[in-house]
This record gives sequence, C-alpha cells and structure tokens, in this order.
Amino acid sequence: MKTKKEAMLLPDIAIPPGETLEETIEAKGMTQRSLRGAWAGRFKS
Repeated sequence: MKTKKEAMLLPDIAIPPGETLEETIEAKGMTQRSLRGAWAGRFKS
C-alpha cells in the first residue's frame, strides 16, 4: 500500500508540462514573452 506522500507524488494521469506552464502564466496575467524575459534576466552575468 502506498503512503500518503507517495500517492501525492505519483498521479494516475500524465499532464504535459507545457499545459501546466501555460495555465500558470495565464493565471498570473503574464505572456510567453514576459516569461522569457524574466528567465533571460536570471542568467545574465
């Protein structure tokens, strides 16, 4: 039998990461372009 923690980490369905990301940026009122700019700024030295 799975523990509660194991059950939380192993869903019964696969959700494409792009779908999750798209929903998240829409919920935050962002665009793909603004997300790209935010990420690009993190890696500049």
